[in-house]
Amino acid sequence: MHNPELLSRRLPAQGGMALIISLIMLTVMSIIAVHGIRASMMQERIASNVQQISLAEQAAEAALRAGEADIGGATLPMFNGSGGYYPGNTLGDPPRWTTLDWSQASARRSYTGFDADWPASATYFVEELEMGIAASVKQPPGKCKTKGCTAVEVTDFYRVVARGEAGGGQAVVVLETTFRRGVAGVGRVSWRRLR
Repeated sequence: MHNPELLSRRLPAQGGMALIISLIMLTVMSIIAVHGIRASMMQERIASNVQQISLAEQAAEAALRAGEADIGGATLPMFNGSGGYYPGNTLGDPPRWTTLDWSQASARRSYTGFDADWPASATYFVEELEMGIAASVKQPPGKCKTKGCTAVEVTDFYRVVARGEAGGGQAVVVLETTFRRGVAGVGRVSWRRLR
């Protein structure tokens, strides 16, 4: 039954130390939890930004290919400064892509090959560079009768600059290619990311 001696015995006074230690542990665990939530939210934002930049880059690349198709066709457009077709810059001028008003529809061309639900947009312009650069090109075997013969090839060069946007304009990517059109054919000479 009940032992009266055990009931009458008093435990030593703890002075609330268990409560203080519990509160300290609870505070430390709360700080760790808040830090974990913040880190998780930051990683989510980073992943979203990376996705938006990737969409903008894909859109810009699609617009580059459209610009290359414009100048790779049978008929060249007029490079008179309208509709996204420009003559080359003069030496010392800043690059056109830095001074172009991308929001003005008459200053650039819009790429329209995306599906209606594609979350990005792209615009581009084409710039005429050096015309008629003559180069000595080694001819393949069977094209000439002497060993190692060369022929003069005239090639025209163009710059295509495309701007892709995603995330409501938060992610912007600008790409540039140099494109050649000559006797030997058409094709991309160089590619680089400007922004």
